[in-house]
Amino acid sequence: MMAGASLNGRSKRRGELKFSASDLLLGAHLMPAGEVTWGERVASRTAGVYVIETPESLSTAPLDRSAIAAWMARSPSILVDGEPASVAVLAERLGSFWIPNERVVYVGLAGTSVARRVDQFYRTPLGDPRPHAGGHWLKALASLARLRVWWAESDDPDGAEAALLDAFASRHGGGLVLPFANRQTATGARKPHGISRSTASSPNERPAVERRTSMPGEFVRAGSRLEGINAALQRLACGDPAGEVSAVDAARELDRLGLLKDSRQRPGLPLRKLLRDDRIESAWQKDGRWWFIRCGRS
Repeated sequence: MMAGASLNGRSKRRGELKFSASDLLLGAHLMPAGEVTWGERVASRTAGVYVIETPESLSTAPLDRSAIAAWMARSPSILVDGEPASVAVLAERLGSFWIPNERVVYVGLAGTSVARRVDQFYRTPLGDPRPHAGGHWLKALASLARLRVWWAESDDPDGAEAALLDAFASRHGGGLVLPFANRQTATGARKPHGISRSTASSPNERPAVERRTSMPGEFVRAGSRLEGINAALQRLACGDPAGEVSAVDAARELDRLGLLKDSRQRPGLPLRKLLRDDRIESAWQKDGRWWFIRCGRS
């Protein structure tokens, strides 16, 4: 049986950890822009980061077994250490990664809009892969409705997220230690939690398309540009805990990076043209309408 406590690198100062999300933001040299209660809209349409905290320090995880049971019904193939899970086994494993008295339970980034990303988080049922499955362990908590969401705006959300996770690990003695619901570091190092197949697969997915080796027309002249677009999209998809990104979010990020100028009249149109021409790696379409880019690189 995997020892979650030791693998998560819990701090020895168990009775002293009462730092708040705002403390963590300030410790990473980020200015808190505001806070809301879980479910309330964040007032920021720019890129940035967000930190979720419990309203009080708790020694054990306040798990909701009915929520875990509903999760397993939605994702019936869920495994713990490669074996079929039960509610009791899954609850025990989740609980082993709770850091006693640590209020910060999740750190996330938003490449385009903090408000949009947090709203996606709110709307994703536990066990669904989209629109935002990152941090979904939070939805197994009985205290979910009382969680607080803090945020900070940043033109370098990736760097800001890395700074927050580094600051979090530092205050717990360093090493691979993450907030309860974070499953990987900013560099991709994964928390060895042993839980797999935790999100349901969609029956409406179209298989990922293969990238063409030849690029006629304008793409022969702009091959390096297309390679840069694909590389950026893969970084975005592979950096998301859900392992994919919607075309809407992707188009905004490409525009922000200066890789593919978006249309102000028809947002997302330039990227959709590339998707329809099979120029984007690991793309798939849901219900013949909505496009996504999946992480397709090892």
